[in-house]
Amino acid sequence: MKGKFLCIAAIAAMIGFAVASCGDDDEKNGITTATGTVSVSFSDSSLVIESGSTATIDVAIKNAKSVEWTSSDENVAAITVFDDAHVEIKCQKVGSAIVSVTADDVTKSISVTVVKKSISYTTPKVIDLGLSVKWASSNIGASSPEEFGDYFAWGETETKDEYDWLTYAHSDGVVMTKYYPSDNMATLEASDDAATENLGENWRMPTQTEWEELSNNTTHAWTTDYNGTGVAGWILTSIVSGYTSAALFLPAAGYRSGTELSKVGYRGYYWSSSLDEDMLTLAIIAGFNSADFNVGNSSERCTGLSVRAVNIGE
Repeated sequence: MKGKFLCIAAIAAMIGFAVASCGDDDEKNGITTATGTVSVSFSDSSLVIESGSTATIDVAIKNAKSVEWTSSDENVAAITVFDDAHVEIKCQKVGSAIVSVTADDVTKSISVTVVKKSISYTTPKVIDLGLSVKWASSNIGASSPEEFGDYFAWGETETKDEYDWLTYAHSDGVVMTKYYPSDNMATLEASDDAATENLGENWRMPTQTEWEELSNNTTHAWTTDYNGTGVAGWILTSIVSGYTSAALFLPAAGYRSGTELSKVGYRGYYWSSSLDEDMLTLAIIAGFNSADFNVGNSSERCTGLSVRAVNIGE
């Protein structure tokens, strides 16, 4: 299957198609055609690739009337054939797939194992605003409040280069495969929670109710220059008695759709762990521009948004 893709970082494998004389009918992996024997060979029998990466395969083809590439699971390894000399395997998610090439009637395969990307995230400081949960001082992937951090699709725990339905972990590109009526799952599992997976069991994504609690119990002040950093966003300061010196800063980090980063500097979009009950392809967000901070709107689950974690164990 020729597929769409997403990802980054590279591994190369060489594939060659060698031509023998018309009489070499018994050549290994070969088949005799009117123009010669077509053979297929991989330089490696397998590839191990981190998720979010791209494996580049160079191809040389002679005497083959037709060439077809397939992947046993394009949700793991999606194939894009640009021309006869350039093929890419894009790593969708952790798992295994068999990638095969057929030249006329000769087929050879290579196993592709996609492993979790090795990333060490900074554990944020815990801010107590006197609410039911404590909040992280910065976004996941950021080391300070003003940094944007990383962007995640809802229910995914790793970043990637392209954010759309074809690259979404809980879709086959056409229909939802998880957190949908087909599985009757409405609660985000810890293994699909970007906060829990990247920061540890004491952290998780906030629910819609927790975002509403934060919004209702803080004052909101827009700034275009947070602490002299030149970063725009909202400062939320607690109005709870005994906690009025505690505040959060949410930078206007924009969002990622497809391969593009948009709205940086004047809009922010933050996931909750709550699905939109009226449209399960969407999930609830906290969103804002310079004039308004709102909780309860929703976004397509495949979009890359910021995650601000809550702490439930400290």
